[in-house]
Amino acid sequence: MKQGWFIPATLFGFGLAMTGLWLYLAMADTDSPPQPRVVMVDEPMFPGMERTSPGPTTHDSGNKSSDEKRNETRRILANASARVEIEPEQPAKRKKSVSALTALRNRQREAARQLDRWFTLADDTVNRWKSNIGGTPLMRIARGWHLLNHNKPRQALAAFDQILQREETETAALAGRAAALVALGRFDAARETYRALLDIHPRDAGARYNLGVIEGRLGRLTDAAEQFRLAVQSDPNHKRAWFNLASLAQRDGRLAEARTGWEAFTSIEPAIAAGWYNLGIVYMDYQNPTDAARCFSYVVMIDPTDVDGYVNLAEAYRAEGDFDSALGILHQADQLSPCDPVVLSVMAQAHRGFAAIHPENESQHLLEALRLESQLATMEEANGLADVVADGSPED
Repeated sequence: MKQGWFIPATLFGFGLAMTGLWLYLAMADTDSPPQPRVVMVDEPMFPGMERTSPGPTTHDSGNKSSDEKRNETRRILANASARVEIEPEQPAKRKKSVSALTALRNRQREAARQLDRWFTLADDTVNRWKSNIGGTPLMRIARGWHLLNHNKPRQALAAFDQILQREETETAALAGRAAALVALGRFDAARETYRALLDIHPRDAGARYNLGVIEGRLGRLTDAAEQFRLAVQSDPNHKRAWFNLASLAQRDGRLAEARTGWEAFTSIEPAIAAGWYNLGIVYMDYQNPTDAARCFSYVVMIDPTDVDGYVNLAEAYRAEGDFDSALGILHQADQLSPCDPVVLSVMAQAHRGFAAIHPENESQHLLEALRLESQLATMEEANGLADVVADGSPED
């Protein structure tokens, strides 16, 4: 009875152990990450499996005894345990993570030391730069112009002279020195300084223009005009040089050069009334009232309060024979400047011209011309009396 129960239990335990071993080996051979396992030891699978049978057990001649089977099961389990046992994963991972963290910290410390060396080098460089930059010519030139712009020409001149003692061809220092001399009123010295600058850079339009201005102040108008010519040759858009060149040419009666100069100036600066006004005068000298009227129209368009512009525009219309337009313009001028002798005189002439070409209205315009001339005479007498009183002549 007992013997018949023990043999099936032993076989069941053996089969269960073999199944567990097979499953364990199958799981260990997969590519999945190793899973935590319990290390197997040489112990029975179930309590009481090592209890011996109360009596001998008979088997067939080809079968092993139950004790031999139990011993074989123990050996198989022990060998399987020794064969498939591996080191636990968690301690290995902990070792790797600690090693990586330590390496990262070491790299951070090295990077911090490197940055500290770089910052130290940068600080040294900046300190050397700060100590040396004040002595560079660039900073001295900047300091000289700063003094000049703050109305300290003497200190500026000293700064520029100090630079030029080391480098005579420093153009920025030469320009600053000349400007300081002009501010001090030393035009002869400024003239020589600009000439020295132009010896180095003969196409410097700015220096040419400044030299021309100094020549004009010294009364050398011919030399001034020549410098302005050279300036516009170097820079065709130098509007100030064109303005001065045209003014000098118009003053000296060089009408062709004056016309060229004013045309160039008005093309560069079309919003300045003075350019159109002077160009209109040149056209009137050329007996070209049509172009003159166009120029004076720009004048009154830019400055609607320019009485002289209205008067000259009326004169241009009158020269063309357009007396209606001339009288209309003169009425506008009279409204802007009532009782202006110039306006009244031109208006009287316009009425006489209108009467000459329109006989049907001759008497009307002649009467208006006489009225205006009488008003002018009265104004002149009043002005003459005022002059006598102002001179302190004795009164009756």
